This record gives sequence, C-alpha cells and structure tokens, in this order.
Amino acid sequence: MKEAILKIGCYTIFIVFEVLAVASEILFLALLFIIPTGIGALLKSTFGEIFSQSCLVLGIALVSVAFIYRKKFQKKFEAICRIKSANLIHQFKKLSYFQ
Repeated sequence: MKEAILKIGCYTIFIVFEVLAVASEILFLALLFIIPTGIGALLKSTFGEIFSQSCLVLGIALVSVAFIYRKKFQKKFEAICRIKSANLIHQFKKLSYFQ
C-alpha cells in the first residue's frame, strides 16, 4: 500500500511540473501576441488604423520568432522544473511514513 501511494505521489509531482512547463510555454506565446495587439486596439482611436495594423503585424512577428526559439526556452524551463520536481520527489520519499 505504501509503495502504491509513493508511486502515485511521485507521478503526480512529475506530471504537475511537466504540465506547468507546457502551460508556461503556451502562456508566453499568447502574451507575445496579446500585448502588442491589445495596445494597438486600445490606441486605435488615438493613432489610427495604420498603428493598429502595425501592432497586429508586430504581434504576429513576435509569436513567429518566439515559436522558432521555443525549443531553447522549453529545454531551459523543463530543466528547471525537473530539478524542482526531483527535489520534491526526494523530500516526498524521505517522509517518515515511507521509511
């Protein structure tokens, strides 16, 4: 019984950190598009249609560049997450219940 609980706990910790890595990548790409596009939409009445379209193009360009380099970002963030999840799993295994 203890072994099953230990496995479930370790897998849960690992899955949470892997999902965190993927979700942060998606959020990063979304923010790169939303921020310039939102600025363009908010300032459309002040600076005009061309500024708004330029911000849209900038948002698309930022997402394109980030998508090209996303593997580097993903590897760095996964390395950080894996270290933290390994530390948590190690602490989880050290609990007196599993000794």
